[in-house]
Amino acid sequence: ARNVELDDLSDRLDSPNPESIGNSFGRESRIAQALLQGRMKFPAGKAKRIVLFTDGRETAGDTAEAIGILRNEGVDILISDLQSVTHPEVSVVSLKPNTTFAYFGEKVRLAVKLSSNRDTEAKLRVYCRGVLEQEAPLILKADQVNDAIIDVVMSTPGSTIWTAEIAADQDHFPLNNQASTTIDVKGRAKVLILHRKPRLMRLLARALDKQGMEVNVRGLRGLPETLEGILQFDAIILADIPATAMSTRQLLDLKSYVSDFGGGLVMLGSENSFGLGGYYQTPVEEVLPIVSRYEKEKERPSLAMVLVIDKSGSMDGLPIALARQAAKASAELLSPQDRVAIIAFDGQPYVICEMMSASEINLICEAIDRISAGGGTNMYPAMQQGMDILLGSHSRIKHMIVLGDGQSMPGAFLELAGEMAESNITVSTVALGGGADRELMSEIARIGQGRYYETMDPTTVPRIFTKETMEASRSAIREEPFLPIKVGEDDTIADIDFDGIPLLLGYVMTRAKPTARMQLVTESGDPLLASGRYGLGKTVAFTSDASDRWASQWIQWQGFGRFWAQILRSCLRKADCQGVNVKRQIYPDHISFTLTSRNDAGAPALYEDWRALVIDENGARKTEKLNQVGLAMHRINVRRPKSGRFTLRLTEAQTGKIKVLHHHEDYPGEYRLGNQSDASLTELPRLGEGPADAQLSPIPAFTPLQNHLLLAAMVCLIGSILLRRI
Repeated sequence: ARNVELDDLSDRLDSPNPESIGNSFGRESRIAQALLQGRMKFPAGKAKRIVLFTDGRETAGDTAEAIGILRNEGVDILISDLQSVTHPEVSVVSLKPNTTFAYFGEKVRLAVKLSSNRDTEAKLRVYCRGVLEQEAPLILKADQVNDAIIDVVMSTPGSTIWTAEIAADQDHFPLNNQASTTIDVKGRAKVLILHRKPRLMRLLARALDKQGMEVNVRGLRGLPETLEGILQFDAIILADIPATAMSTRQLLDLKSYVSDFGGGLVMLGSENSFGLGGYYQTPVEEVLPIVSRYEKEKERPSLAMVLVIDKSGSMDGLPIALARQAAKASAELLSPQDRVAIIAFDGQPYVICEMMSASEINLICEAIDRISAGGGTNMYPAMQQGMDILLGSHSRIKHMIVLGDGQSMPGAFLELAGEMAESNITVSTVALGGGADRELMSEIARIGQGRYYETMDPTTVPRIFTKETMEASRSAIREEPFLPIKVGEDDTIADIDFDGIPLLLGYVMTRAKPTARMQLVTESGDPLLASGRYGLGKTVAFTSDASDRWASQWIQWQGFGRFWAQILRSCLRKADCQGVNVKRQIYPDHISFTLTSRNDAGAPALYEDWRALVIDENGARKTEKLNQVGLAMHRINVRRPKSGRFTLRLTEAQTGKIKVLHHHEDYPGEYRLGNQSDASLTELPRLGEGPADAQLSPIPAFTPLQNHLLLAAMVCLIGSILLRRI
């Protein structure tokens, strides 16, 4: 508490001294604390009244609770409203980046909120580590929040402090003219590009390298086998890699990489992408912003397809269940004008589903569910019956897919394949497991002018079937020159000049998910560039490619490197996922940091010993130990410094895990323009004219008996003396 002469009080209230800004008297308005301390000054047995001179802006404390306590103790409260800042005043309300983690060379958007109590012209300056980066003139409107957007490029690695400063010709308090934020800038982003022919990605890799990215181009089997290996990269591009080249574990790891660890995943168009690559109904398609299934155009050629599936005893269990799943997925990918028939075989063929329109998907799936394993293996009669069905179809494209997992009884397979080829019927084969006759199946596909697949893993069969179905339909790819059309505004392709953009020569037709954000479309309205968030990460789909097949003119385009760099930077992994999360809560006298830690398996990390190092803006260091407050949960309370800024480094003693936090309180809340008065104060009666104790209700006062008793004692003493004398 501080005693202030009454004659001086009026001057202080009417004209605050700017020199008092830095001391405790001028930084805050702790109204609740002042009320509670004031009640302790009242003598007992007196009427109690507090007259509160304030602008009503509490900066730390619960005013309503303090008023309730005083009322319960019989304290009368009057309020005299003080006018807030009357001098010309501008302030920075807040500075917020669109991300607190960026890569070297990435563009970050800073959102600045400003306020003024007068219409005025001002200049907004943005500094990085004290160096002026940008300056922009502004016109501020009075008594409202003014928004400004500044885009800055991260050109300095490490933890960078960005400061926004407002400058006006007339401004009373300079303390509230700045606000700061910290952005952690990582070095070169690591990008993995996967392509069947890595040499076709050299130009893209070279362009990204010039944009400050570290690029690793790999071939068909280049995706790391473990999630740990995948997490070495900040973004992954699937340029021309089919789903059949990955295990189920790798597909699930890619999904986890995006959703759980915030990784960026980009898929480019090719004959091995989206549905054509067998990604239909896979974990990768789940995270992408588009779906592989689409409505085939009516003018596209119709397809008649026969699925010949081995149902012998060796297929019992998981193989036959996945074969049923594969057949259903293939039927779902077909358009209504396509037709499909299904034949299962063991020692003899069984027509599970006659040739019918793919629009009857429910009947087809019911028929597929009736397939069960058992019996021997005789593939030739089933293929012969499938050919007869296709010969009776009037569709322009006729195709057969044969799945077998063992040695078949003898038959004229190669002659039959040649006969089908002469009748414009193509045959693709899938050899499942080590017991399959791979040489025979390969020869059938070669003579039948189809494709041959072999796999030891039955879980890949659905992906093979969907890929083969899309290949056979020949309708997922549109190869014709077109100009990309920009739709809406998006940071992903901001500042890219699309006026002189060259033609693309083809793309894969897909459909956008309802949650996708479309940036570019084709001239027919199909998705070209779409993005979406999934869990912690972001995925991007570009349905054309980045090689000389469809993008030969784009490769020569001056904006080619910048275009791809911006797309990748929009989805790069933004943080090292160490399983450590810290939440902060600000109190009047301290900031509480609560840390939770998890191990690599996602379970609570037990028996950890966390230490904290607090460094203020002057470099003063203080080491403290975090207190465990729950399962894998630790907490530390840091006293709020007067400067409002400090760095907190949290270190685990055993594993060496480190978490660094930067805390900024730009200026005291006392100097924030536009703060609303505390609602609890508006209900208090106002101080009127006259003395401060006017209309103060008296309270009953008790007269002390001490004097009366002393007088009585004196009378009794004198009386007793007189009685003895007389």
